[in-house]
Order: sequence, then C-alpha cells, then structure tokens
Amino acid sequence: MVQVPDEAVEISGDTLTVHLKNVPVVDQFFFPGGTGNVPATVSFDVTFTKSGRPRRVRPTSSDPLSAFNWAGKMWMATNSGTFSMAYNDGSFSAHGSFTSSGNFGEMGTERNGSFVEHEDESERDTDADSEGVASDRENQTGAVVPGNQTSENLALALKSSRARALRDWKSKP
Repeated sequence: MVQVPDEAVEISGDTLTVHLKNVPVVDQFFFPGGTGNVPATVSFDVTFTKSGRPRRVRPTSSDPLSAFNWAGKMWMATNSGTFSMAYNDGSFSAHGSFTSSGNFGEMGTERNGSFVEHEDESERDTDADSEGVASDRENQTGAVVPGNQTSENLALALKSSRARALRDWKSKP
C-alpha cells in the first residue's frame, strides 16, 4: 500500500488520471509479512472515465460501522493504463497494460460512517432535482452530468463488492 500524493492525481471533466513513477514498495511472497520480502519499485499510469448519468446512493443503515451507511453519487466507469515494476537488485521486472472494458466499474463521490447526513425524503428529492441527478424511480441512462471533483472527495469504487451488495439488497422486494 502506498500513499498517492495529490500532485499524482489529475481530474479533468469526466476523467481521473493517476501517474506514479518509481514508487518504492516491497514485494512480499507471503501475506501478511513473512520471509521473501524484496525491495522493488513500481510505476503506473491509470485513467478512470465515468459515463452516463449518476445514480444517487442513500444510506440504508444509521449504524456508523455498517457497510450500508454511506451516501453519494456513482457513475458507471471504465479504467485503462500501463504499469511496470522491477526488483531493486535487477533479478525480476515486468510491464504491461490493462483495461476494465466489459467489466463492472463505478466511480463517484461518497460520504460514509459518521459523515453521512440522513436527509428526509423532501430534502433528497429537492436536492436531486436541483442537481439533475436521477432519483431511484427514474431511468438511470442519459447525458453525462459534469462536476467539479477534487482529489480529496473523489472516491473510486471500481469493482466494488459493497456497491454490488447494496444494489442487490435494494433490488430485493
């Protein structure tokens, strides 16, 4: 795990790009910890692109520790990029490219835990109408709604099991 500095993240319209170069890491053969730890460096460029109209996620629990206590706006998304890594001693290296095209992906903004504000129904409907965000009863397709996101509040929820679990749970009668 590495901390991504703000200057490595660029947000422009519906696209978020992360660029990291020669980040020091440790390749662990056994997780967690154990023998076989090798110092290495990694570099990657990844671009996330949102599409369609956002869906509003509302908390379904008021328990601050619950996985269902989060709110936000999520768009369908794809990602693609390149990576490289090398052991510092030169004994191993790899490079390649990737894409999520054809797979599930989302990105958006969220608030969770104690930061979730539970609104009453009339406030949610007014807020959704004023922002052009589709309510749960509306069709979730349409034009892209651009936003001014910052790296501090943009949460990437790509291949999120929590999002899938919440969607599945909400769809049950």
